[in-house]
Amino acid sequence: MTNHDEDSISLRDGQPTLEQSDALKLVAIVSMTIDHVGAILLPQAGWLRIIGRVAFPLFAYQLAVGHLHTRNISRYALRLAIWGLIAQPIYMIAFGVRLWSLNIFATLLLGLLAIWGWDHRRWWAVALALSLAAVQLWLPAVGPDYGLYGVLLCLTSFVLSRHREQLVISHGLLHVLAAAMLWPSQVYALASIPFILWLPRLRLRRLPGWLFYAYYPAHLAVLVLIRRLLTR
Repeated sequence: MTNHDEDSISLRDGQPTLEQSDALKLVAIVSMTIDHVGAILLPQAGWLRIIGRVAFPLFAYQLAVGHLHTRNISRYALRLAIWGLIAQPIYMIAFGVRLWSLNIFATLLLGLLAIWGWDHRRWWAVALALSLAAVQLWLPAVGPDYGLYGVLLCLTSFVLSRHREQLVISHGLLHVLAAAMLWPSQVYALASIPFILWLPRLRLRRLPGWLFYAYYPAHLAVLVLIRRLLTR
């Protein structure tokens, strides 16, 4: 779900290669799909949701990588917003939520706003992104998926992007705090840390950037369709 405008990502600056970046996205997508199979089709299979805890921290990390290498931040933000609007109706149907409970693209968009604000010393943007995400602490049914925790994962992924050990420590602390204060199962997000420390290497053909955006609403639509067929 991150930007593919970048032409070269190199480990010379501590960031993934293009091959590693695509591999990391695939790990996140597989984990997310397993999570949503559990949430939509097999809610009694809690182990599926546990596997799914790996997904969002990897997407947050990839958002930071995308910002570091994008040529056009406005186009990046617009892409997230458009796909968020496309995904919202099917997200509402899939999870039985209302309009003001927003999908993961909203979380990533606020994360991008916070990252941009930090990068350009526009502290109002950082404060705005964190404040909007924090609404969920008082109104759990309102705001972006993963709330303040999700936006902080995005921001720390950027701020500590060149210090991977410190980055994973900050991720670990956020996972533990989220588990202690909000969602106990989020402790299993600690399993995402090895993928960031030791980036996966897969021999892949270069994947089109739109694939990672389109997959989100598409897989939700398929799962909703399967659920309806099974409950007829």
